[in-house]
Amino acid sequence: MDFKNMFHQIGQLYQNLTRKQRIVIAASIVVVVGFLVFLALFRGGSSGANNGYAVLVDNVNPSSSAAIVAKLEQNNVPYILESESKILVPQDQVYRQRMFIASEGLIKDSRVGFEAFDTQSFGATNEEQRVKYQRAIEGELARTIETLEPIRSAVVHIAFPKDSVFTERQIPPTASVVVNVREGLKLTRKQIDGIKNIVSAAIPKLTKENVRISDQSGVPLDEQEAYEDDLVRAQIKYKSDQERALEDKIMETLAPYAGGMDKVRVSVNIDFDFSKQESQSEIYDPNPIVRSEQTLNEERTGRKEPEIQGVPGAVSNIGPVEGLDNKGQIDTYKKNQVTTNNELSKTITNTKKQFATIMRTSAAVTIDGRYQDVVDENGDIKSEYVPLSKEELASVESIVKNTINFSADRGDSVVVQNLPFHRESVRVESKVKTFYNRFVEPFIPPVKYFIAAILLFIFYKKVIAPFTQKMLEDVAAQEEMQQGPNALLDDAEDALEKFNAARKKVEEQLGFGENFNEDSIQYEVLLEKLRGLVSDKGEEIAALLQNLIQNDTEFGDKDM
Repeated sequence: MDFKNMFHQIGQLYQNLTRKQRIVIAASIVVVVGFLVFLALFRGGSSGANNGYAVLVDNVNPSSSAAIVAKLEQNNVPYILESESKILVPQDQVYRQRMFIASEGLIKDSRVGFEAFDTQSFGATNEEQRVKYQRAIEGELARTIETLEPIRSAVVHIAFPKDSVFTERQIPPTASVVVNVREGLKLTRKQIDGIKNIVSAAIPKLTKENVRISDQSGVPLDEQEAYEDDLVRAQIKYKSDQERALEDKIMETLAPYAGGMDKVRVSVNIDFDFSKQESQSEIYDPNPIVRSEQTLNEERTGRKEPEIQGVPGAVSNIGPVEGLDNKGQIDTYKKNQVTTNNELSKTITNTKKQFATIMRTSAAVTIDGRYQDVVDENGDIKSEYVPLSKEELASVESIVKNTINFSADRGDSVVVQNLPFHRESVRVESKVKTFYNRFVEPFIPPVKYFIAAILLFIFYKKVIAPFTQKMLEDVAAQEEMQQGPNALLDDAEDALEKFNAARKKVEEQLGFGENFNEDSIQYEVLLEKLRGLVSDKGEEIAALLQNLIQNDTEFGDKDM
C-alpha cells in the first residue's frame, strides 16, 4: 500500500473542503475521541474497586462457596466475596487456586445422576434402590434441562405413586420443574413444551398434562389459561373465516341474478363442536369361518343289572328265592356329539374426531327486487318496486341450500326475504359508480404516470441539476487552475508571432528590402512616406499601431 500517495490524496481532499466542512469534520472527530475516552475511563472506574483481582469461581452453590472461603482463609489467600456464588482472588493466584480447589474437590454438585449406581451396597433393599433411581432420574433430567440456553439451573421433582393390582386404582405419576432463567432471557412457548416433552418421555406413564413448570419466582410458566385463551382465539378465528367464506360464496352466486353485489345481503352462522373425542369399536363377524369340526357317536346295548328288592334287613341279604323272575332288562345307550370350532374374526376401529365438527348451519339472505319506470296520473315517470315471485324466491333458497351444503338432519335453516332496498341511495350510488367507471377510471393510469413524471422533474430540478452544476463548476475551476501557466505561455507566443507578421507586412508595404538600413534613410523621407501611407490606408495603419501598442504593453508587463 502506497501510504505517501494516500496521505497526499487526503491532503488534497482536505484542501478542497470549505471552512464549514472542515469545522464539521473536526467537531465530529473531537466528539468520537471524547466518547471513546469516556468509555475507557468508565470501564476503568467500574473495575477500579477490584483492581488486581480476577474471578476464581462463579455460579456455585452456597455450600461450595463456604468451603472455598474456609480453605482460602486457611491458606491466607486474600479474596473478595461479591456474592454468595462469586469469589475473586488476586490475578497472579487465580490458576493456582483453581487447581487447588479442584484437587480438594471443593466444588460439588449436590445432585446425583446414574453414577449413583456405579457403587452397589450389599444388602440394599428394594425401597432403597427405588429412592436411588428416583434421585438419579431427577438429577439427569435437571442436567439435561440446564443445557438449554435460557436456563441457568433447574430442579426436577417426580412423584411415583405406588403400583396397584387394580387398574381403576392406578394413579399416574406427576412431575414439577423449577427453572432459574438467566437475566434478560425468557422461555418461549415452544421451549416450555420441549421441557414437558423431555420430562414426560423419560418417565413411564407420565403425560405432558401432569408436568408443571415454574420459574425462580414461583410463577407458573405453563398456565393452562394461556393455552385455553389461545385455543379459544383460534376457534373464534376459524369460525369467522368459515362463515365469511360461505357469505362470499353466496354473494358471488346471487350477485349476477340480483343485479349487483349491492342488492344482496347475506349473513351465515355456523355452530361448531370443538370438543375432542376418540372412540374405539369392535365388530365381530356374524358369519365366522369354520376352523375345525369334531363328531362323537357312542352306542351301547346290554342287560341291565337287576335292582335289589325286598324288605330291608336280613331277608334282602339272602340269595335268590325260587319262583321269582331273575331275568334283567335289555338296555340300549346312544350318544351323538358334534363340536365345531369357528375362526373368530373381528374389526377394531379407532375413530378420532376432527378439529371442528359442524353441528348446525343457518343462513339469512335479503335480496332486492326489481324496479320499473311507470307513468303516474300527472305524467311523471316514477320508479315502481316489483317483488320477486315465489318461484324466484324458491330458486334463490335452493341455491343458498346447495351452497352451504344444507342438511335437514343437522337442523340447518335458510331464510330468504325479498325486501326493497333504499332506492335513492341505490340510484345515487349507481350514478356515481357509472360516472366513475366511464369518465374517471380510464384516466387514472395516465394521471398516475403524469404525477410521477412531475415529481421526477421537480426532483431533478431541485436536487440533481444543482448538484451536477456545482460539480461541473468545481471541475472546471480545477482544470483552469491546472492549465493557467500553459495558457499564458501560448498567448504570449501567439502575440509575438502576430507582431512579427505585422512588422514584415509594414516593411513590404513601404518597399524596403532585406538589406534595409534604417540609419541611411532620412527622417523626412520616411515621414513623407508614412504620411502617404496614412492618407491612403489610414484604417490599416491605425489598426497596426494599435496592435503594436497593445503588444508592447503586454511585453512590458511581463518584463516587470
